[in-house]
Amino acid sequence: MCVKRIVIPVSNVLRDLHGDVLLAVTLARRGFTTYLVPTRRLREIFAIAPDMLLLHQFRVNQEDFTRKLLDCGMQVSVLDVEGMEQIDKYARMTARDGDLKRRIKRFMTWGTVVAEFLKTGGGYSADQVMITGSPRHDFYVEPLRRASLHVNGHAAKIPQPMILINANFPYANHPTARAGSDAASKEGESLGIKDLLLEEKEQQTVAMRHMVEIANTLAARFPQATVVYRPHPFEDLDTYKMLLDARENLQLIREGSVDGWILRASAVIQRACTTAVESALAGVPTLSPRWFDARDYPVPESVSVPAGSMDALIQQVEQALNRRMVTPESVREQVAAVTHDWFYCMDGRSHERVATVLANDAKDADGANIRACLTELYRLDRDIRGTRSKIARQMRYWLRLSAETGDQYERRETNVNAAVRRFMPDEVEMWINAINAAQQMPNDVRARAMRRTDVIAPMQTYHTVVVEPT
Repeated sequence: MCVKRIVIPVSNVLRDLHGDVLLAVTLARRGFTTYLVPTRRLREIFAIAPDMLLLHQFRVNQEDFTRKLLDCGMQVSVLDVEGMEQIDKYARMTARDGDLKRRIKRFMTWGTVVAEFLKTGGGYSADQVMITGSPRHDFYVEPLRRASLHVNGHAAKIPQPMILINANFPYANHPTARAGSDAASKEGESLGIKDLLLEEKEQQTVAMRHMVEIANTLAARFPQATVVYRPHPFEDLDTYKMLLDARENLQLIREGSVDGWILRASAVIQRACTTAVESALAGVPTLSPRWFDARDYPVPESVSVPAGSMDALIQQVEQALNRRMVTPESVREQVAAVTHDWFYCMDGRSHERVATVLANDAKDADGANIRACLTELYRLDRDIRGTRSKIARQMRYWLRLSAETGDQYERRETNVNAAVRRFMPDEVEMWINAINAAQQMPNDVRARAMRRTDVIAPMQTYHTVVVEPT
C-alpha cells in the first residue's frame, strides 16, 4: 500500500495537541505519515505538498487559503475544533463560497446539530457531512483517561482538594492589547462579525472581573483547598498576576490539557465555557455563577448548577469539597441530551471514526501538484516591487534556497501568539507513549522533527512534527 501523507494543522496547543496526536497515532497504524503543523506555520504545508489535509476549521476568512490548497491538488477535509453551540454565530462565521464547499471532500462534526445545519443551510451535501465526535474528548473515557492523567501529572502535584476556575476571556484580555491591537475588532472584521465580537468583549470584561473576585473570595474562604485559576490559552497571564491575591492556595496555572485538570477537580467553576459540558461528562460538579451578565451560551449553562449569589456559590463549593453535592435531576437529564446533540457519542472512539473516514477517502487522493505548491511556496505569482526583490525571489526558487527570507521568519517568530501555538517533538512523543501504554499497544509509532527530506523546498527552519510508523 502506498503511504499517504496527511497534514493536520494544530490551532491551539493546550486544547488540541493531544487529540491531534491521538488521531495521528491511529492513522500511523493504518499506514499514514502525519505532519502536525502549527497554525502559525501554515506556509510549511506547501513545502510538504501532502496528499491530504484535515483543516481544523473552515471560516469565511480562510476561503482564500483553502482555495490555494485545493488548487494545489490536495484533498481537503474538515474536522472542526469547536462544537459551536451557537448556530446563528456559526452561520455568520462559516465559509460562504459555494464552489469551495463543493470541493471539500468531507466535513466532520462533533454532533448532530451542526451536522444538520451544514446539510440543510450550510451548503454541503449529505455525502460530505459525517458525524464523528472530537478525538480530544476521548481522553475523558477509559482507557485514554489514564493517558491524560499520566501526561498531566503536574496537576497531581497540586494539593487536594482542588477547585478549578476556567476563565474564557480572550477578547477582554488578549496579549495583543499591550501592543495596541484589539483582537475582537481584528478577528471580527476578518469574519464579518465585528459587532458581535465587540459585544462579546464587553461581556467578557465584566465577567472576568467577577471571576477574579470569585477566585479571591474562595481562596480566602477555603484555606484547606487549592483554587486553580486557569485562563484561556490566548489570554494575557500578566493581567491576572496583578488582579489575583497573593495566597499560597490560589494558583494561576495554564499548563497541560484541560481534561487532566478537570479529572482531578472537586468542582469546576465556569461561565459560558464548553468545559462545563466536559466537566459534566467527567462526573465533576460544574458550577455557574449567574449574578452577573455574560455571553448567552445556553448549552454550557444547561449542564451547570446555577449560583445566584456569591453566598450560594460558597455553599455549593463547600458541598462539593465535602462530597455532599447532589446534581439536580434536571441537569443530569440535560447532560444526556446535550451529549447527543453537540458531542454525538462520548464513547472514547471518535479518533477511530475520524481515522476510518480519512482512510476510506485516501483512495481518492491523487497527491499534490508539485509545481503549483512551489509556485505558492515561493509566491511566484505575486507582484512585488523592485527589480532586486524580483531577482532575489527567482534566485531562491531556481537555487532551491529557503522559500522565506530571514526577515519574514523573524517577523513571524516575534509575533505575540507564536509561543502559545508552538510544540516540540518530545511533547508529541510524550503523548504517543502515554496513548500506547493506555491502549496497551506496542511502541510502533514515533514522532520526529521535520527535516529537509520531507519537503520539496527548504525553509529557514521547520516547526512541523512528523508522526509515522516505526
